[in-house]
Amino acid sequence: MKKYNVVDLSRTLEIGMPQPMSLPRLGMWLCLRQDWGDQVNCQALLLAEHVGTNCDAPFHVLQDGATIDSLPADAFMGPAVLVDLRHVAPLSIIDRPEIQAWEAGSGVAIREADIVVLMTGFDDKHWRLSPNAAKELKRRPSLGMDAAEYLAGKGIAAIGMDTGSPDVSGTDLPVHRYLLGRGVLIIESLTNLDQIPGPRFLFIALPLKIRGGSGSPVRAIAVTGDLSGFLA
Repeated sequence: MKKYNVVDLSRTLEIGMPQPMSLPRLGMWLCLRQDWGDQVNCQALLLAEHVGTNCDAPFHVLQDGATIDSLPADAFMGPAVLVDLRHVAPLSIIDRPEIQAWEAGSGVAIREADIVVLMTGFDDKHWRLSPNAAKELKRRPSLGMDAAEYLAGKGIAAIGMDTGSPDVSGTDLPVHRYLLGRGVLIIESLTNLDQIPGPRFLFIALPLKIRGGSGSPVRAIAVTGDLSGFLA
C-alpha cells in the first residue's frame, strides 16, 4: 500500500496563461492529428524558458553563471520546508524578521541544504487565463535583501515561491542576482502549496536539459508521508 502522497505544484501550460510581458507568448498547436490521417496526435510548442512553473539557472542573470544543462540532475530536488506567509499584503517586502518569526512560531528551523518554499497565496488568488493577469500579478509580495542574505547565510540549496519572482517588479533583479550568485537556485510560480500537509517534505522540480539554458519549465511536486514507500 502506498504510504506517501504526491502534491502537484505546477501550473498548466495553456494559451492565455499569465507570463512576463517581455517574453514571447506561449504558442501551442496540433502538428499531427489522427483525424487528419496521421498515425498519432502531437502538439508543437513555442515557449520561453521562464513560462509557467519554472526554474532559474545562474546564467539567467549572470553572464558567466552556470547554465541549466550544466547543473546536476539533483540540484532541484531535496528536503524542503514550507514557510507559511499567507498573511503578507500585496506589494509587501518579506524581510528577515518575518522569516525568523515564522521559524519561532512554527518551531521549525530552516536548515543547511533545505529548499525553502514561500507560500504567500497571492498568485493563486489572481491567476487567470488572460494576458492582462500579468499586470495584477506584478503586485506580488517580494523578498527583501536582508531575508535573502539570511537564507543564503544558512546555506540553503534553493528557494521556491508561489509568485513569479522574488524581486519587486520593475527592478534590475537584485535578489535574483544575489541568490543565484551564491548558488541558491530559484523556482517560481508554484501552486497548490496549501495542499502540503506539513512544513517538511521532499521537493522535486526537474528542468528540461536545455543546452545553454537560462532556466526551464518544471513539473514540480511535493512528496509527503513515508518515503520508504518509494522502494517498497
